[in-house]
This record gives sequence, C-alpha cells and structure tokens, in this order.
Amino acid sequence: MVDERRTVLYNKVVTSYHKAKIERGTLALEAAKVPQLERDLRVARAQCAESEEAGRAAAAKLKVADGELTRLRALEKNHLAELTSLRTAEKEKVEDLSRRLAEVEKQRLAEVPLGEADSISVERVDFGSPTLL
Repeated sequence: MVDERRTVLYNKVVTSYHKAKIERGTLALEAAKVPQLERDLRVARAQCAESEEAGRAAAAKLKVADGELTRLRALEKNHLAELTSLRTAEKEKVEDLSRRLAEVEKQRLAEVPLGEADSISVERVDFGSPTLL
C-alpha cells in the first residue's frame, strides 16, 4: 500500500511537473509577444495623438470658417440694406423726373397754339424699377 501511494504521489508530481513545463513554455511564448505588443501600443498611442492634433486643427479651422461666415453674412445684410436704400432713392428720382417731365410737357402744350397742339403727342416714359443682377 505504501508503494502504491508512493507511485500515485510520484505520478502526480510528474504530471504537475509536465503541466508546469508546458505552462512555462506557453508563458515564454506569450512573454516573447510582449515587446511587439508594447511597440504596437506605442504606435497606436502616437496615431491617437496625431488624430487628436488633427481634430484640434480641424476645430480651429472650423472656428475661423465660422467667424468668416458670420462676417460675410453681416456684410451681405449690409449690402442688401444699402441696395434697398439705393433702390428706394433711385425710384424716388425716377418718379420725380417723370413728374417734372409731365409738368414740362403740360407747360409746353399750354404754350403751343391750338392748331399745332393737335399734331403733338405726349408719351409718358416709365423707367421701371431697378433690378438686381
């Protein structure tokens, strides 16, 4: 019985030794991968830093573009207001000129002798409103 027990214990020790040897080999293989994994990690971190920097640069460009867009919209608003003002002023000038032309024609017709008035025709000129191109 002691021999059997000794044999069982010996077999357990041998089995444990072989298991440990296999696990040590597996750990050695995994340990050999560690330097490559560390290099990969450094590369990934560098790429991440580059991506973050590119993101910050893009955000800065977006901020500049947004400021430029705001400036251009304000400029457009000012130009539209100026065009509206100019359109109104020019329309008033045209109306004033049309009114003055009608008055001059009335005066001229009033001065023309009756026989000649029949052959003169008055034509009203309408310049229309200015349009944007």
